[in-house]
Amino acid sequence: MTAAFIVGAASAARALGYRRAAAIIESEKLDAEGVINLFSFSAPKARWRDAALILLAGSVVRYRSQPEGWSSEPERRLVLDLLCQHGLDEDHLKCVTKRASALVAKTWPQIERQLRVPA
Repeated sequence: MTAAFIVGAASAARALGYRRAAAIIESEKLDAEGVINLFSFSAPKARWRDAALILLAGSVVRYRSQPEGWSSEPERRLVLDLLCQHGLDEDHLKCVTKRASALVAKTWPQIERQLRVPA
């Protein structure tokens, strides 16, 4: 997984109040499936919605940092699977994608600083 996904996903997790999850995403360099697995053990009822938002935020950051050759996969597929498991359809994907884009835009200065720091 790219550094941009990790930074974006961790930033979104932090913004949603999942500070420990953000630290795990960063330290373990979790990919999209790793984030899903991490949130499958979380207690809050909204965890699946938050996991979807975090995955899409990571994807948006990947796009904003390197749009050439970008693909929304595997995040899009994983989020659609999550939504379908909870009786939601692709229309909800658009809503979550808008929220993820807005979250990334709001936190972009911090994300951009983190992307500039060598790993």
